[in-house]
Amino acid sequence: MIVRERTALTAVSVRPWCRDPALGGGAGLLAERPLPWVLPVLPAQLPPDVAVPRTAGIRVLQHDSPVAKLVERVARTLELDPEGVERRLAFVGLTSDEARLLRELGDELEEGRRRALEALHAWLRRFPETAGLLEDTDATARLERLQGEYFDGLFSGDYGWPYAVNRLRVGVVHHGLGLAPHWYLGAYARYLGELLPELRRAVGDDARRLEEAFRAVLKVVFHDVALSLEAYATAERADLGALRETRDRLLASLPGALVALDPELRVVAANARAAGILGTDPERALGRRLDGLAPGDALAAPCRRALASGRGGTPLRLEVGGGTWQATLVPLPVVRGGPERGSARLLVIAEEVGERERLTVAAVRAHAERERLAQAVEQAADAIMITDARGVIEYVNPAFEAVTGFAREEAVGATPSILKSGRHGPEFYRVMWETLSRGETFRAVFTNRRRDGALFHEEKVITPIRDDEGRITHFVSTGRDITERIRSEERLRHLAHHDVLTGLPNRALFLDRLEQAMARARRHGRVLAVLFLDLDRFKLVNDSLGHAAGDAVLVEVARRLRAAVRDGDTVARFGGDEFAVLLEDMARAEDASRVAGKLRAALTAPVEAEGRELFVTASVGVSLFPADGRDAHALLRRADTAMYRAKEKGRDTCRFYSADLGARSARRLDLETHLRRALERGELELHYQPRVCLRTCRVTGVEALLRWRHPNLGQVSPAEFVPVLEDTGLIVPVGRWVLESACRQLGVWRGRGMNGLSVAVNVSARQLDAPGLVAGVRSALAGGGLEDTAGALEIELTESAVMADVEASVAALRGLRDAGVRVAVDDFGTGHSSLSYLKRFPISILKIDRSFVRDLPDDADDRAIARAILSLGRSLELEVVAEGVETRAQLELLRAEGCGAAQGYLFSPP
Repeated sequence: MIVRERTALTAVSVRPWCRDPALGGGAGLLAERPLPWVLPVLPAQLPPDVAVPRTAGIRVLQHDSPVAKLVERVARTLELDPEGVERRLAFVGLTSDEARLLRELGDELEEGRRRALEALHAWLRRFPETAGLLEDTDATARLERLQGEYFDGLFSGDYGWPYAVNRLRVGVVHHGLGLAPHWYLGAYARYLGELLPELRRAVGDDARRLEEAFRAVLKVVFHDVALSLEAYATAERADLGALRETRDRLLASLPGALVALDPELRVVAANARAAGILGTDPERALGRRLDGLAPGDALAAPCRRALASGRGGTPLRLEVGGGTWQATLVPLPVVRGGPERGSARLLVIAEEVGERERLTVAAVRAHAERERLAQAVEQAADAIMITDARGVIEYVNPAFEAVTGFAREEAVGATPSILKSGRHGPEFYRVMWETLSRGETFRAVFTNRRRDGALFHEEKVITPIRDDEGRITHFVSTGRDITERIRSEERLRHLAHHDVLTGLPNRALFLDRLEQAMARARRHGRVLAVLFLDLDRFKLVNDSLGHAAGDAVLVEVARRLRAAVRDGDTVARFGGDEFAVLLEDMARAEDASRVAGKLRAALTAPVEAEGRELFVTASVGVSLFPADGRDAHALLRRADTAMYRAKEKGRDTCRFYSADLGARSARRLDLETHLRRALERGELELHYQPRVCLRTCRVTGVEALLRWRHPNLGQVSPAEFVPVLEDTGLIVPVGRWVLESACRQLGVWRGRGMNGLSVAVNVSARQLDAPGLVAGVRSALAGGGLEDTAGALEIELTESAVMADVEASVAALRGLRDAGVRVAVDDFGTGHSSLSYLKRFPISILKIDRSFVRDLPDDADDRAIARAILSLGRSLELEVVAEGVETRAQLELLRAEGCGAAQGYLFSPP
């Protein structure tokens, strides 16, 4: 093996930044393309204190060198990788047994190797072309060491990737030394010829083992030779391509005309300007005689004299191609051993007369334009970077320095990888390179890294720059720092899909995740659940402590709910006090009940807000996929329906959706739809139930009872439609209509002589909270002509309505009293009022609820409750009215206990 180099080669892991155009690849920019290859480099280029470990005759080191890069490009051009080496070894048929045999013979051939090398060196000294490799003792020692390393590798038994790379390196180095392949192959053959007898001695008389060893050596040798020759040929083609490219660039860049002629005055090369003068193009001009392109001897004769004398002589003035030219002839030296025909021997360089002056003016103008362009680039607000075709930075402007933090001195000579953040994957760079290799502009938003390590977003445009021949020579990158804009957009996107107060996903994001979760559940046959949570009586917190306290409660509730579920589950806030939870990947429906219990348990601890401890509970509705619906909106609606059922069942509980709930929900929705038009269509009406004085048996007043008669639904029960009025807020306008209608009717009756008659109207908690109640009552009284009649109107309120907000109730009730209205507490005994509050309220009447009257006189408990309420009324000097009196026995008992008035079916059957 012949290697003429000053130092041994080592192997490294190279991470290239660009591809070589001479080997068929495009130039690199802004992308790192690491290749997991072991490649050779020259240790002479390493720091002197770097240790070089040895592995199977190849040195492995993390370093880089020109030879290493060239070997890398050769391997890429050959499309050679570790798998390719394995395929080559498989094709030559090298078996593991043969590799093991060579490894065993390596130790036995140690002495034979020395004799073979001595014989080879004696042979090399016989030829001048190779004797120079052994010119002194040091050169001989280096060669012996390298050949010894090759012998170690040849008999190592390991012929994989590192071994193959070393063979590529041999071919590259031989090409760089200018050593022709036949010298290399001849020396290789001589070396093997000397080695085979040594191989026979090592094997002995075992003919079979000798045959196996010889066959194994041949396989490895031909594997070696193929790799080395391929590397040599590839490097040669790269050199020739580079030379042709350089020649073509030089010809194209000349401002004048240039023709290269051989000894027979045939055109060897011509640039476009010269070919145009001669009436052809550069390709068609090749090989044609000069006198055939420029008839006459005006040019041909001086050219022949210049070739004969070897001197160009004085410049010629020629009239060619419609113009006047000044031509200079430049004879070229003869290349020893080269061919006569086809070799350039004479250059004809011509410049059009007058062109020099024009070019001078044009040069001044071009210089001024370049100055203006340079100033514009230097002062541009965008970061500008220019790289060569290999991706090496040649220029950056001040804006680049300001944006990236890299000074110009640091950036120039480096590659754009100094900005690489690792946030872009291979696909991003693949698209970029495909675009740039087509010569097209690439636009994208890059996530890059500043010098201090901070990430920034850059809106970048990369433009390939071509020369006159259409080859890409540079890349210009302009970038604008849009980090703040990206952050703003990210904030807006977050706000569009998240609740501002709690940071939880909102309805839109919840529905999107629900759709995706349903698709996964369909594929895997799993169950998922939607839980709808509504905080119980949350309005009291806002109304009593203010919205700041309410917000604090919502934030804490959100935190607890999120902590109570798995990372893969979703907790969302829909607004107000409504939350939703998505539970994925459940094996069975019971899991949803367990999680619902955890969520409710998470809310049991008090919440601190505005310096107070608040206790929060929630009503939870659950729907399941696929049992309760197959689209997201249906699941959410049915969970909402189940939540309302939980509210009806006393709050702080959980209910699952069922078909019965669905029917009730549909009925409720139907009622709500019709109720919204009932008032304007005149479907609502008032019935009046008389109240009878038990002492005189005379009617002293009536209670206005709201009824709804729908043309299709018929008579709808108040127990069914009044809750709908409450929930929708329709109770406020309907309640106003009831007040006005009842007062007008009472005015009519009084106008007919029923002066002692009063009318009682029920008012809900929602009406009591609504602003303008007292003003509305005064207006209704005036509409019936009752504004000066004290006690004509009675307002009935339930205990729960009065106790919802005590302070507000006291103020409203006092306003009603001042307007001449008496106040009755309806359904007394069923709520949770206290005697201390009853003393504060300006109440005139207590009404015993029908539930305590129904079983009189037989039920002892009801008798005791009725007596207690009557006793309380007497103590507080309040009138007591019994509701729901249906039998004479009930009437007699109540009269005997001192009840002042009663109403019910006994007095006015339905």
